[in-house]
Amino acid sequence: MKMKTLFFLSSGFAVITWGASAQAATVLATFDSRSDTSLTDPLSTASTSDLAIGLVTSGRSFRTYLTFDLSGETAAAGVTTLILNDRGANENNSSSVAQTVSLFVLSSDWNGVAQPGPTGTVLASASLTPSAGNSSGDLIFSSAELTNAFNDALGGNLYLGISSDLEGADARSFGWFGSIEDPGFEPTLNYTPVPEPGSGILLLGGMGLLAFRRSRRSNSAR
Repeated sequence: MKMKTLFFLSSGFAVITWGASAQAATVLATFDSRSDTSLTDPLSTASTSDLAIGLVTSGRSFRTYLTFDLSGETAAAGVTTLILNDRGANENNSSSVAQTVSLFVLSSDWNGVAQPGPTGTVLASASLTPSAGNSSGDLIFSSAELTNAFNDALGGNLYLGISSDLEGADARSFGWFGSIEDPGFEPTLNYTPVPEPGSGILLLGGMGLLAFRRSRRSNSAR
């Protein structure tokens, strides 16, 4: 009876320890379309490193393209979250237009021309209503679909695009967000790694063996 009790307790400890080992991980963007001034982009200038997302004049829209290097990451479980840190609204905004900005997965890196296709699969959406001189708030995308895209890109790069649902509208209503050139404000992916089954099995077996040895010693001492 003592051996079974010890084994049960040690097994429970192993399961708890195994589950607790799956802690959240963060991946910083390695590229974004606003910061990289080596590419020719009519909506990007070398004078700013912040990402701009939303509507501008003459029917143009600020779109954002991101690359995450997943070559050293492990598979993700549950819901993965993309965070673009708030850097405030454009001080020259003359209007405040409520819009929905959507996150797409791209097949390749941004080349200065490609856009997140309006007919593409949306991974997640978020609301954006910037106003003159005011904060827009962090832009957060979170979904199981983003997790699937993350896992599909493991071992390589994950390419993401963000655009407004009011593309082409003539309005100055957009927000500034941190970029790879802003330490502490880089676009980040947060995910929970899938626990490695091997480590859990080894731990479980080890604890069971320890319980068995303790039981034998207890019996031999009688």
